[in-house]
Amino acid sequence: MLHRTVRINFVWMLLVAVTVAGAEEIPGPYRFACDLMEKGHWEQAIEEFRRFRFYHPENPLVPRASFAIGLCYEQGGRYPDAIETYREVAAEYPEDPAGREAHYRVGEASYRAEWFEEARIALERFVSDRPEDPWTWKARYRGAWASLNDHAFVSARDEFSSLASQDSPYTTPALRMAEGIEQIKDLPHRSPALAGLMSGLLPGSGHLYAGAAKDGLLAFLVTGALIAGSVEAWTQEVYGVAGLVSVAALTFYLGNIYGAVNSAHLANQERLDAHLRGYAASYEWWEED
Repeated sequence: MLHRTVRINFVWMLLVAVTVAGAEEIPGPYRFACDLMEKGHWEQAIEEFRRFRFYHPENPLVPRASFAIGLCYEQGGRYPDAIETYREVAAEYPEDPAGREAHYRVGEASYRAEWFEEARIALERFVSDRPEDPWTWKARYRGAWASLNDHAFVSARDEFSSLASQDSPYTTPALRMAEGIEQIKDLPHRSPALAGLMSGLLPGSGHLYAGAAKDGLLAFLVTGALIAGSVEAWTQEVYGVAGLVSVAALTFYLGNIYGAVNSAHLANQERLDAHLRGYAASYEWWEED
């Protein structure tokens, strides 16, 4: 699935800064760093936020500047640095809004990096540590998606169903996702074991069953030709050639069975991915629509 980069509302960011700073004017260096960030100059913005923290250590905007450094790392695709920064901010400013959001974004950044198991663990920890936090709904929803992407379908379905039964910003998409997961069992399925057995009895037939007709035809022709050549060589008592051709025939025969099994797995995965892509397009980033 495609994962969007972080949407950063810089107007909101400056409004938060005004709220935190009270009547004080937002310092120029902080404004400059935000401007660089808005223009996508992530590395320069990081340096300016760091400079601001160094020269203004007592300013109430320091937690927000530290959090912004993590956002810049995340937006620039430096996920390990972003996660480390978020953890530091969450630990240093646990009760500040920036610290609480940083705690959540450890899981969000892991999800965007497609480290789904790590994302689920981090999000579950956030929900456990801050059950009353406003970010809890979003953390639960993203955690359910992490389970889904990790193919933990039962866990994902249970969490989506739980969210669907509660009054939250995610009630509607969670209900749709729970229904979508239930439909997975009704998707067309090809048995890898049957595909392998069929190709063992007749080379290429397992590929045809799995929907890979061209691969099946190739397996049938090549394996059949090698088997026929091997039989002919043994009949003509050309034992050296017969041995080599027999080894090649056996190799292609076994490869034909493996290929049929793999084709069935791929066909099942493609159907599942296509099914989930339809839901992801509408519901994966619901909170950003």
